[in-house]
Amino acid sequence: MTSVALQANGQRRIQVRPRPAPATPDPVRLCEAISVALFEVESGRRPYRQIQPLLSYALEERVRRRLHRRGSLGAAASLVARPSAPAEVLSVRADEPAPGVVEAVVVIRSGDRVEAVAVRCEQHRGRWVVMDLSRPDDPPTRRASAATP
Repeated sequence: MTSVALQANGQRRIQVRPRPAPATPDPVRLCEAISVALFEVESGRRPYRQIQPLLSYALEERVRRRLHRRGSLGAAASLVARPSAPAEVLSVRADEPAPGVVEAVVVIRSGDRVEAVAVRCEQHRGRWVVMDLSRPDDPPTRRASAATP
């Protein structure tokens, strides 16, 4: 915001007030939402492109490979009707091990299936990025570097 004020000597003085920084979304809510969205993508209820912008580059590739293996990505996946119950969050446990880093475990029920999803979010350039998602049935992976959003 800019305001102009006249001084006693007749000269104009321009004052620039900084705009307040936009509030970043709650990272714990992001952990919940991305966990539910992952279940919905896997069941064909949601397109992958909706979660893609929230993932780090390294994680995006891992999730894409997982979805290909499960047959949940691509044109063929959208043609297959997959009846499934909506995903419901049962509990969330979150911790902030360092400033700008949130780790959470989200327990989700979808139909008769209950699973835990571990999520790590890091703040990069004023927004939260999902750096890691893992589930008990995932193969072990090398953790993504914090320098690669």
